[in-house]
Amino acid sequence: MQQLRLYCIIYCVICMVNLTMGQSVPDASEKRVHTEVGLNMTSLITLLVPLGNQVTSTGPIDYSLKVYRKKYAFRFGLGMKVSNANENDVRLALRLGFEKRRYLSTKWAYTSGMDILAYAGTFNFPGDNNQIEGGGIGLGPLAGLEFYINSNLYLSVDSMLFFGFGAGDEFLVFRVFPPVGIFLNARF
Repeated sequence: MQQLRLYCIIYCVICMVNLTMGQSVPDASEKRVHTEVGLNMTSLITLLVPLGNQVTSTGPIDYSLKVYRKKYAFRFGLGMKVSNANENDVRLALRLGFEKRRYLSTKWAYTSGMDILAYAGTFNFPGDNNQIEGGGIGLGPLAGLEFYINSNLYLSVDSMLFFGFGAGDEFLVFRVFPPVGIFLNARF
């Protein structure tokens, strides 16, 4: 029995060493075109980590799709929420844009680019009053940070300066989109 336990421990250690050695920076030249799908995991993280019982604002985008060709990507994002309890808590956002990825190390990458964002309702940020703000369209530069778990899975956050036109209370809209949403991305 002791010998079986020793073999199991040795096997687990070898597997962990192989997993850590297999984590390398994905090479952009491996595939000419690849797709990355992301899901905003902020709500799940706040449910698992006991930081309070309040609903966390996750930002305007819930789902992300990136189509990469070498270092450049076409970005598409979608976010929506319709609450039955409070009809004023409505949100819809559609994002289109491009980005460029630069590797900082084997585990970290920096992204920059430009997005066009069309929205209706709230932006879903901390401090928003969750009332319908109308809608609008605008664009702005973005910056992001990525942490690679392995070559096909990584975590990312984005931040954006938004300049646009609104149909609600404000005609000219300027907002700083803080990095409030943590995305879990998978490469295919």
